[in-house]
Amino acid sequence: MRILRHLLGWVLVCSPWAAGAAGYASLSDGEHFVYTDGKSLLSAAFKSPDQAEPLFALAEMRGTAPDTLTGFTFSPDERRVLLYDDAGQVFLYRIESGRCSLLSENGEVRHPRFSPDGRMVAFVRGTDVWIARLEYETEFAVTDDGEKRGVCNAVRGAQETEAFGTDCLMAWTADSRHLVYTKGQEVYQYSVPYKWNKPVALPADMAYVTGLFPTADPLKWAAAGLNAAQNQVQVALVDASTLIAKTIYSQTEQQYASPVVFSQWMATPALDAQFVLSQKDGFTHIYQYNLLGRPVKQLTSGKFDVTALLGYDAATGTLFYESTEPQNRLRGVYGLQLKSGRRTALLERRSAGELCFSATWRYVLADGQVSDAKGKRISEGPQRKPTVAGWQPLELEGFEGWVIRPQGQPRALVLVAGEGDHDQPAAYAYLAERGCLVASFAVQGATGRGEAFEKAVYRRFCSVQAADYARLASSLAAREGIASDRIFLLGSGLQSAVVLTAAAMPDTPFVGCIATSPVADLRSYNRLLMTRLMQTEGANAGYRTESPIMQVRDVKSRLLLVQAVDMERSVELAQLWPYLMNLQSAGVLYDLLLCPGKCPCTVNDTSDPYVGRAVLHFMKMD
Repeated sequence: MRILRHLLGWVLVCSPWAAGAAGYASLSDGEHFVYTDGKSLLSAAFKSPDQAEPLFALAEMRGTAPDTLTGFTFSPDERRVLLYDDAGQVFLYRIESGRCSLLSENGEVRHPRFSPDGRMVAFVRGTDVWIARLEYETEFAVTDDGEKRGVCNAVRGAQETEAFGTDCLMAWTADSRHLVYTKGQEVYQYSVPYKWNKPVALPADMAYVTGLFPTADPLKWAAAGLNAAQNQVQVALVDASTLIAKTIYSQTEQQYASPVVFSQWMATPALDAQFVLSQKDGFTHIYQYNLLGRPVKQLTSGKFDVTALLGYDAATGTLFYESTEPQNRLRGVYGLQLKSGRRTALLERRSAGELCFSATWRYVLADGQVSDAKGKRISEGPQRKPTVAGWQPLELEGFEGWVIRPQGQPRALVLVAGEGDHDQPAAYAYLAERGCLVASFAVQGATGRGEAFEKAVYRRFCSVQAADYARLASSLAAREGIASDRIFLLGSGLQSAVVLTAAAMPDTPFVGCIATSPVADLRSYNRLLMTRLMQTEGANAGYRTESPIMQVRDVKSRLLLVQAVDMERSVELAQLWPYLMNLQSAGVLYDLLLCPGKCPCTVNDTSDPYVGRAVLHFMKMD
């Protein structure tokens, strides 16, 4: 989810309105928003979103402009716009002169961040941090140890990105004088006027930094993080002048801290208040603390989860948030007046897609609908997402999910592991077009349905989810009249471990299990994520009972394993090799599809003709 609006005051930086964002963005007048059609930027009023006018077109720009437009970011003063094309290039468009050029002629640009004064852009090249001075058309390096010493500055590794939900941690202070960024698991502060880099002494038990948050006070910024066991969340407020960090919030969870809890934080100094998410009552709710870390009150309650803090309107004293209260795979957007406690429902939307508040908090736009701050529907906005033919939400056996129906009677059921929270999954339309009923559900382990539901997979990640999928597959097949020998389970990455576990269940309903980018041994997977889910390291009882590599003698389903192969470093194949050897020793036959030159994201997509045809052949539907 991307929250696209100008950052005024202390605002949530869980998903910084920033870099490479596509979708909608509010203009500072609070009455208009902007979006792209791929060839131009269009502007429309929140009150009449269907009456858009061109703001500027790529073809009319002077200089070097992108051929296509996939995203954009306005500078805070709205004098400049960063433009992104489908080749990953970043362009700078100067509105007053109408001139466009590459942001940098000297190499790649990733994760660009406008400074609050709009005069600079911080970005990452390789694993070093750079700053471009826009008025002088110059750039300089903030760090130089990334390429030389293999240090990751601002950018996160693949394991950290998956475990903590962000691939870059870098933020400006409110006065544009300092840039804060991570260096590995440390945090550094760079002074623009004095050109120094200094480390920040965060709390000793903050093993992993998960968020950097600017504040309205130019001398204050905050860092959020976790302890090594990932069950304690901390927020430290840092003085930019002394680099002294003080813990202002700490919460220990019984099992592990949920990503939605450790990735969000918001505060407003005028109220001496900070707002955090916690699962202390069994559901994810908003709690208010003062800036010294003392609890004030619980702001939301009930059998639903708050999924996002969206912002705070100081003019009306209203805190905006999103929750699962509407159920049926919908998310509700609400405004909560802190003084009176009165809550207003603004709109309901699907769990995926863009959400845009106006800069004045008077309007909110999502899923093609516009509401005002009182919850009154204003108008219908532009429909941004194409609909997958045959797609519809579905609730079954108490689980929420979706289904793509083929034309006519389904010839087979393909249950997709781990996709139940995603809407309109075009990657699986290929199978539906060829006669498959494709479905997925948010089973135990998914967020948004209470702590007990989410953490039921604690130390039992594969077995709990495999049992849920088996139950759902049997029920859906019986309901749709699909033969028991036409039921398949498909999953990729970590979810492939669940698929392989389901293949070894005593009464598995799956005649075939398809694992792309297979994970057969949890010990070889993301150490950070496994530490959170298992709270253990090494070959112990939990890994032995949950890893598919230990269950090969019980495999009853036919197996199709799809693996991308990089000939320069066959790490993935090397990790899969012991599982293949165990299958062979146990006399279990399997199909193996190797895809040289393809990346894992490609082999995980059944809309890829090569992979899709292989899946259909395995299912005997070609």
